[in-house]
Amino acid sequence: MKIGFIGLGTMGLGMAQCLQAAGHSVVGYNRTASRGEPLKAKGGTLAATPQEAVAGADAVFTMLSDDPAVEEMLLGEHGVMRAGKKGALFIDSSTVTPAMSRRCADEAKKHGLRFLDAPVTGSRNEAANGKLVFIVGGEKSDYDAAVPLFDVMGQARFYFGSSGSGATVKLVNNAISASLTTAMADAMTVLKAAPVDQKTALDFLSEHGAFASRLSRGKLPMMVSETYSPANFQLKLMAKDVRYFLALAREFGRTPPSIGETSKLLEAAKAEFGDEDMAAIHAYLMESNAEKVTT
Repeated sequence: MKIGFIGLGTMGLGMAQCLQAAGHSVVGYNRTASRGEPLKAKGGTLAATPQEAVAGADAVFTMLSDDPAVEEMLLGEHGVMRAGKKGALFIDSSTVTPAMSRRCADEAKKHGLRFLDAPVTGSRNEAANGKLVFIVGGEKSDYDAAVPLFDVMGQARFYFGSSGSGATVKLVNNAISASLTTAMADAMTVLKAAPVDQKTALDFLSEHGAFASRLSRGKLPMMVSETYSPANFQLKLMAKDVRYFLALAREFGRTPPSIGETSKLLEAAKAEFGDEDMAAIHAYLMESNAEKVTT
């Protein structure tokens, strides 16, 4: 199958390489072209423009940063949906608002295309090793058609219903993840000040603590070592996802107070630590606590 892939960053590159390794013909595009060189080295093709990546493709994946990026790439005056061949399946794995996903689905229909919102859970390593989890919304028949592609890139997939439902569940998931990470980071400021064996504490909390999970195993070592690069998931992107979640909550008349506080901390932290892994919220809290002690 010929597949266009737009967005060869932290997640997209690994996903595109998995598709290429499975025997598909992948044509990739990234604004910073050099980031796509590893795909080219594995037999993929790099396009000079996003329209070139889409032309003639049976399926097109997008993995972009936010609503404005998706709007510009898919829906704008030069949006690539205009270049898609009739019947092509567009699959957006970006983390965006449900409203944006529904707009994309409506636009796809106008051009005789199909569309799924299919954000993922997992980070750089899961993307590279085909271990992502796909969270999907759209027409069930389109989901069924995409299953072989999801299975190449992921260990699991879930169908939630109509367009926007995948985006909804992803925002809920990331709001929980952000809140747990922030709670871990806050608690770790106390642990670091306490006279306990730090390595043993890390081993216990990562593997046997109340929140022991892939999240704790990934983020706690970063907090202990105070090493937040390379980022598996940038703090500024998590701040954006929580902001999108709170906007969604307001649509349903909800104002989640604890997640609101998490959002305030992430927004404050992103000025200094936005490009670092989201675990860097710990560094922000350490600095904030130090300032309070000295004032």
